[in-house]
Amino acid sequence: MKRKIAELSLVFLLFFFIPDVLFNSNTGTDSITSEGELSPEFFIIYTLIVIPKILLFIYILMINGEGIQSFGFGAPKIRDAVWTFIAACAAWAVLIAGSNAVKLLQNLLPANLQEMLFKEYDIVIREPVGLALSAVFCVVVAYKEELFFRSYLYKRCLDFKFPETAAVLIPSLIFGMFHLAQGWAGAVIAFLVGLFFQLVYQKTRNLHVVAASHFLYNFSLMIITYFGGTVAV
Repeated sequence: MKRKIAELSLVFLLFFFIPDVLFNSNTGTDSITSEGELSPEFFIIYTLIVIPKILLFIYILMINGEGIQSFGFGAPKIRDAVWTFIAACAAWAVLIAGSNAVKLLQNLLPANLQEMLFKEYDIVIREPVGLALSAVFCVVVAYKEELFFRSYLYKRCLDFKFPETAAVLIPSLIFGMFHLAQGWAGAVIAFLVGLFFQLVYQKTRNLHVVAASHFLYNFSLMIITYFGGTVAV
């Protein structure tokens, strides 16, 4: 048990804290314009920083004696594509329902509370090369977040003898907290979408299904921004 707690602390440090400090120190403000547009450099730097830590994380899982199959790794199957498409569409339904609920709540609150709790965090992509790079970015983000939250953290909660419900809710709550930079509304929506992906993983025990559906969900948002819309992610 102590070894797993130490491993969890090390993984969190290597997988999130140190790389994020590195990323923020290397991108600076030039990677995001005042209009929220993401530059190609943003996608390149982020991808180059995150890929090595995903590989390091997989290596840690391989040498800890449990086997990577217990974390949802396995040979992809044709039926996974069906599950992926269904999950991505359902995630969009969760996003739409959650956004409408948040907007309804927002309208019921005083203006000062609205400003404090509901922060605008829009991003846009205008360059074709940015859209192409965002596809790679979305794959990397999907596997990073699904591997840690939906697979690893969920399994560790079960290893620590948490009830199944808690093992589903805890990673989803932490996932939502990681989106607090988008305001409380963004964090709530991230929690709901994360909870949905967690339930999909609980059902399938397949990392590729949740990562691929997460990729489709994120990349579809990027496509919307490219064709003139703005989204908060």
